[in-house]
Amino acid sequence: MRDETIGKIGGETAKSQLISGSLNTKSPEKYYYGDSYGALRTYGEKRTHKGTDIFDSENIRGRLTVVSMTDGVVEKIGWNEKGGFRIGVRSENDIYYYYAHLDSYAEGLAEGTEITAGTALGYMRDSGYSKTVGTRGNFPVHPHIGISPETKLYSGEVWINPYPFLRCSEEGII
Repeated sequence: MRDETIGKIGGETAKSQLISGSLNTKSPEKYYYGDSYGALRTYGEKRTHKGTDIFDSENIRGRLTVVSMTDGVVEKIGWNEKGGFRIGVRSENDIYYYYAHLDSYAEGLAEGTEITAGTALGYMRDSGYSKTVGTRGNFPVHPHIGISPETKLYSGEVWINPYPFLRCSEEGII
C-alpha cells in the first residue's frame, strides 16, 4: 500500500512516499517505510539521514524480527550513542550493512560470527539517541538500515540509499 504521508522521527518532520507491507510474512501491515535518505537529523548535530527507517505499524518494542540482507560476518555489535543497540555485517564484497535501534540481539551473535542472508539479527525497538546504554523512547519503534560500500574513490565513509534495494527486494527483482 502506498500513501503520501508526513512522518515525525525524533523531532524531525519528513515527507516521503511510504510503503506498507510484511517483508515475507503473512500479514500485509506489519511495517511501513519511506525514502527518508538525506532527511535532516539534529540529535548531536545537524546532519543528513544516511539510511532507511522501517517502522513497526503497531509501535511495539521487540515484536518484529530484523534479518540480515546479506551473507557476511558480524563486524560490530553493541551500543552506539546515535544507533542504540546495533549490529554491523560486512559482506564478502566489502559492503557494510548497518542495523540500528534494536531491542535485543538474536541468540549466538558476536563479532566474527558468520551469517547468511535471512539470519535473524535481533528485534525492532526505539533504542538510541543517548550516551546512556539502554535508552529508549526518543522516537517510534523502528530499525535504521544503512549500507556503506568500501571505496577508494573517497576518504571516509560513504553511505548509499537502501530504499531502492528494499523496494526491489519486495518486488522480487533482487
